[in-house]
Amino acid sequence: MDAPRSHAPGSALLAQRRRGRFLRRPSLAVGGNGRLYAVWSDDRTNPIGDNHDIYLSYSTDGGVTWSADILVNDMPSVFYQRHASIAVVSGGAQDTVVVTWSDQRSPYYDVRSAAFTLP
Repeated sequence: MDAPRSHAPGSALLAQRRRGRFLRRPSLAVGGNGRLYAVWSDDRTNPIGDNHDIYLSYSTDGGVTWSADILVNDMPSVFYQRHASIAVVSGGAQDTVVVTWSDQRSPYYDVRSAAFTLP
């Protein structure tokens, strides 16, 4: 087993490269295989407006490097998505990642979710 990696308090786990101006309300989870998962909202597709989308990324090396960002919500840049939360269900070599968030596609905020099975 590899030694656990640690980060100095306040160090950047997800740098702002290729992302929007604001990375809001990040949430982290650890899979059964030790993979780290992060979700957050950002405004990269609508930098002058107030609409945010939800993104997911994962790391297999303790947070040193991260996968390409995965768009989670199904209506990018149209509505305001925020308050992402993540849970991981581990099973063998695969993790199922469940992301929930608030979504304002109606006059009120709804709770939406998406599930991903990642190898």
